[in-house]
Amino acid sequence: MLGPVLNAIQSIVARRSDPVKPAVVSVCSVHGGEAANVIPDSVELMGTCRSADEETRAHLRAELEKVLGVARALGGDYELQIMPGQASSRDTPAAAELVCQVGIELLGTEHVHLPKTGMGAEDFGCFIELAREGGTMFGLGVWSGEGDKRLAHSPTFDIDEHALPFGTAVMAEAAVRYLRSKK
Repeated sequence: MLGPVLNAIQSIVARRSDPVKPAVVSVCSVHGGEAANVIPDSVELMGTCRSADEETRAHLRAELEKVLGVARALGGDYELQIMPGQASSRDTPAAAELVCQVGIELLGTEHVHLPKTGMGAEDFGCFIELAREGGTMFGLGVWSGEGDKRLAHSPTFDIDEHALPFGTAVMAEAAVRYLRSKK
């Protein structure tokens, strides 16, 4: 029964969601049973749902409830628990422009790259919501010497600590310029 349930979950974004609204539904962990020759009495699936807006987030929750009905249709049952996540991180344009300009001036244009919009999960959006005038987040873009990217939240993450002074310099200079602009 697990196969049809997983297929139904994977169909939410592909077949049951607006294709122009970013959404992610991923099963990231499957746990069930202890023995190779015994069918477990229960299986626990854990995963993530991500969206860029609350309307899509509500749609994903509703669709999960619908597709998990496949378990009941096949004689099983399910319990859905959704832990509320954080709001999407939305950089404040003025803050993003300030950090970008400081980065270009301190590090050179060739070392400043605007990120692609993505569906990565990050709780930094909470900080931006709390800041009266907003904020922005930037990455240092560090990777290993072999050219193999060591992305955050991956098993290969390994920061190049030599990059930390550059990030600190950009943050400090951006903060000084921001404070001067408020005089």
